[in-house]
Amino acid sequence: MNDYWCIPSKEDADFVACMEDVLDVYELPYDPARPVVCMDEKPYQLLGDVREPLPMRPGDDLKTDSEYKRNGTCSIFAFVEPLGGRHHVSVHEHRTAIDWAQEIKYLSDVMFPDAEKIILVMDNLNTHKAASLYKAFPPVEARRIIKHLEIHYTPKHGSWLDMAEIELNVMTRQCLSRRIDTIARLKNELSAWEAERNRDEAKIQWHFQTGDAREKLISLYPPEGRQWAHSYETYLKLKQENRLWFGEKGDNVPRQKQFLSEIQAGVVPTTLMPYAECGHNQEAKKELISLLPGIGNAFETPKPSSV
Repeated sequence: MNDYWCIPSKEDADFVACMEDVLDVYELPYDPARPVVCMDEKPYQLLGDVREPLPMRPGDDLKTDSEYKRNGTCSIFAFVEPLGGRHHVSVHEHRTAIDWAQEIKYLSDVMFPDAEKIILVMDNLNTHKAASLYKAFPPVEARRIIKHLEIHYTPKHGSWLDMAEIELNVMTRQCLSRRIDTIARLKNELSAWEAERNRDEAKIQWHFQTGDAREKLISLYPPEGRQWAHSYETYLKLKQENRLWFGEKGDNVPRQKQFLSEIQAGVVPTTLMPYAECGHNQEAKKELISLLPGIGNAFETPKPSSV
């Protein structure tokens, strides 16, 4: 068996920062003046039947031949207001900056024209940028739309934090789990599905919060201080090999052990500089005064020439 997941890297500060930002948004109370809207898009392949399916009859399901024909692809855009139960779906022939900008204008001017600010959560796809609005509209219009938005991006490899993915999942199960051969038919089917979702005011209840992330996704958080000088995997390996020392009482910052059998001939490098070998900064001050009379205490801790 093989499952595909969005797997973030370990100890990723960028991921954590974006994740906690989005989770903070999801904890906001419902405010009609500042609706939280999640947006996502997905490609869709239009498929037609090569042979006419055999119709259903009492005691028998519809029979569809396994052979099909490809009729091209398109892109489905989905918007959902999780706490308000508002939904919007549209179909475009392409997935370009212009297509995205047109959908954002619809979000701003048709779905929530009276909102003080639309809090928009989405992934950081290359077209999901404010620059796309300038490609589609005059600067004054583009700026007007941007000022109506407050954008929050999910982290890379963290698209599961976008609740619009839940919306697309529901859409796929309820509406797209069959062959649809033309864009016109796809638009009709999705329009009916959207109307039903809006009529039911279907909402999404999100339960995963920042506290849960800090407990369950601890490996994604960067280290605090020096106790995590290595990656989490390396730390576990060193601990298993008994190569970490946690102090005499076992409750100190871990330090990596170095065994005598591993030391090569010579002196083990340390930060300790014995006085007998390296001298003292008092000697260094005397050396400076002899070289530069009248310098006084310009240097508080000079190093002796023997160093």
